[in-house]
Amino acid sequence: MVENLNVNDLPLPPALLTAVGDGRWPAAVPADRLRAVFDDDPVFPRLHPLEAIVSLNRVWRSESDRAYLGTPSAASPPGDIDPRRSLVIGELGPDQLIALDYRTSATDPAVVYLGPEMRSPWRQVAASFAELMDRLEAR
Repeated sequence: MVENLNVNDLPLPPALLTAVGDGRWPAAVPADRLRAVFDDDPVFPRLHPLEAIVSLNRVWRSESDRAYLGTPSAASPPGDIDPRRSLVIGELGPDQLIALDYRTSATDPAVVYLGPEMRSPWRQVAASFAELMDRLEAR
């Protein structure tokens, strides 16, 4: 098991590395669980393995398209994302990204989701990766 891994100078949360080591991430998650956690219909869901997280985020770091960046929102926080302080870890479908948002914590980032709402597309779905796993694995 990998004990420490930085991607774009951001440390992957220990809970993610543990889930990878235990074979729980990436994993097939039933559509109804994804729908319950993300409040959106999965189209072609993918939870990325470590290798994909590393490679995809090389490009993500320099993302500048306003459609992906969003705008801050008090009604549906955070509303926006900073590609230099976040890592994409999966997706529910095309342009439905799941990311770690390190603006909340340098070591235990929140999990955010890029939904279809154009004015404030990014919303927090879990306060931490550990909480995301608890919700995905709930029975």
